[in-house]
Amino acid sequence: MIVRLVLAAGMVVLVGLAGCGPNGSAPPRGTPGVDVGALRVKVRALEADQCQRLDPHVVYPDCGRYVTEVAGTTGTLRAQLAGRPDAAGALARLQSGVATYQGRSCESPGGPAEECATALATLRTALAQLGDALPGG
Repeated sequence: MIVRLVLAAGMVVLVGLAGCGPNGSAPPRGTPGVDVGALRVKVRALEADQCQRLDPHVVYPDCGRYVTEVAGTTGTLRAQLAGRPDAAGALARLQSGVATYQGRSCESPGGPAEECATALATLRTALAQLGDALPGG
């Protein structure tokens, strides 16, 4: 019985805090459901990855997880940068680079080296441009 009361009280507190930002205030207005601060952190973390920094011809076979992380961020970037003509081209290049890398199985031995390196270079350049385009970036 006491456990249920504690759980119920905890749920009430969590529900009450669910709509609050990190300092207890309402989240900033902008794209609904997008925390631009967290997105900026995610993009900066991706930019620190070896797949973003090293020669794409050398590192591309080891970048499957990196590309999957970038792919998972694409929709959020698109939502945050909607209506920004300056970001539209970079968003398209990011998506194209991800699609080519994944479609050509670049994380597997024997992937087409030049295509894979080009796809990686394309998506990482686009990611850097989009990171710079984020509000507060």
